[in-house]
Amino acid sequence: MKILLLGSTGQLGRSILRTNALSPAHHDILTPSRQKLDLVRIDEISSDLKNVSFDILINCTGFHDVDRVELEPELGFRVNAYAVQELARACARQKARMIHISTDFVFGGDESNSTPLTETDPVVPVNAYGTTKFLGERLASCTHQNIVILRVASLFGLGGMSQTQSNFVEAVLAQAGEGREFRVVDDQTASPTSAEDVASAILALMRYDSVSGIYHLVNSGLTTKFGFAQEILRQAKLPDLIKPCASTEFATPAKRPKFSALDNQQFCSTVGDIPPWQDALTRYLSARCLT
Repeated sequence: MKILLLGSTGQLGRSILRTNALSPAHHDILTPSRQKLDLVRIDEISSDLKNVSFDILINCTGFHDVDRVELEPELGFRVNAYAVQELARACARQKARMIHISTDFVFGGDESNSTPLTETDPVVPVNAYGTTKFLGERLASCTHQNIVILRVASLFGLGGMSQTQSNFVEAVLAQAGEGREFRVVDDQTASPTSAEDVASAILALMRYDSVSGIYHLVNSGLTTKFGFAQEILRQAKLPDLIKPCASTEFATPAKRPKFSALDNQQFCSTVGDIPPWQDALTRYLSARCLT
């Protein structure tokens, strides 16, 4: 099976490559560079993929900088929505399966939510990023039938340990390493998720040819950013130097969802169980010490 992986240098893309390399069921993965396939150049996507042979396209790429999308929405719609539709068209022409990575940020507008959101809950984004990603979901689904849309959330993975990329775990550890008290918002609830667990689940999904539609792919459980930071420090055996605060204390161009925790039961019942986020964090902290 030949896989075309877009976004191979990002946190999730790196995790997919690493997990695939360690798997007995090793897949042939093509990783075109941005120079070869640039989603900003929508009109060239079709010709760029015309002579590329693949059975599955995994799209991990996109315009992920939430605040920049708020300031540059036109570019956000181009990359996160209209380019995704062109990728879906290319997959339809090749009769290839498409796996597209979306986000929990398609939710958040209904602040009355307090239980993990399912795939059938109304989509109400609170920022431009969530809006562009939801439009990408809709356009791709209307263009190609053989598509799986995976909504992930609050990813942390070994690919986020480099000087050019980071994640929430690394940010908390870096702050704690300075030995000074710092604040973390306690009014944003989500589902912290291991990029390695998402990668393993995506590769497991390859065995289920008939699976299509939208699935929430996150580690089990939910917590606030403050609760996540507390657990990071506890497991890392570092002093608890954090204080809770409201998100209004951190002014950002884009509003963040107050509640975007996802229910993963549909994916678990189809492909297999996904561990709790606390377990995923334990494995991450152990792995980063060996990297």
